[in-house]
Amino acid sequence: MPKNRSRRPLPTRREFLGTLAGAMAFAPEVLAMQKPGPSGIPRRPLGRSGDSVSIVGFGGWDAGVHEREKDAIALIHEAIDGGITFFDNAWEYHDGRSEEIVGRALESGGRRDRVFVMTKVCARDYAGFQRQFEQSLRRLRTDHVDLLQFHRFQYADDARRIFDPEMAAAQDGHIEEYKNRQGGYGCSYQSAVLKANG
Repeated sequence: MPKNRSRRPLPTRREFLGTLAGAMAFAPEVLAMQKPGPSGIPRRPLGRSGDSVSIVGFGGWDAGVHEREKDAIALIHEAIDGGITFFDNAWEYHDGRSEEIVGRALESGGRRDRVFVMTKVCARDYAGFQRQFEQSLRRLRTDHVDLLQFHRFQYADDARRIFDPEMAAAQDGHIEEYKNRQGGYGCSYQSAVLKANG
């Protein structure tokens, strides 16, 4: 049977144990930052943002897999009532349907104010960035997101294009307008970024 070449090779025992040891070294520090949430799900600070979010998040991709929108909305409401405060999404998930569902779920009962909303754009140029971000805001039915990321570094020139001064200015401008409070970069393929940055 031919090997599946698209899969990453499994780590060796030594690599796995090294990674585990490294994670364990930080465990006391990470656990010390964790605080009990009001609904039982612990919360931790999100980087240096000053925001604390639930250690379990709701993935926007999953909102779009439900055939009936009302089922997805009920699940989102249950997640919020259960203490989940971190909501991830992306402009491309289910051709925008995931953002639309999350937007409808958050628009009533003060739910938008109870959660931390993150979304991602896929464009690598200024005009595309602007267009996708504005579409995301409309779909999410909000005037801002708490974290905006560029989705999936996967090609060798992604880092060069995203860190271009025009793109940096676009992201900084949105932060100043409070349309997004923070910016970031999602990396699915580290090798592309490492190659691009030498």
